[in-house]
Amino acid sequence: RAKKCGKLLASALQKYALGKRPITLCGFSLGARLIFHCLEELANCNAKGIIENAYILGAPVCTDKLRWSRIRKIVSGRLVNGYTVNDWILTAHKTIRMEDSLAG
Repeated sequence: RAKKCGKLLASALQKYALGKRPITLCGFSLGARLIFHCLEELANCNAKGIIENAYILGAPVCTDKLRWSRIRKIVSGRLVNGYTVNDWILTAHKTIRMEDSLAG
């Protein structure tokens, strides 16, 4: 669902549904996952200049450097990935999906 909603948010942002000012996105947990997928979709469309800052906190997303470098090019200001090693939701997500590492 986060991937689908991320695409919808990216589409709305590209249509300037919120105006033509630079946008700051901030999300926690699955909301941060949505933002990650939104930024990926904007990167696929090379939609620069829309996102000023993005704060992704506790996001259960991948650590693939190529994917992160692509979304970094879309954010003109700060791209922050915040997490704690004590986050039990991230640990549960990692266990359920059997992934070696998560970025958030």
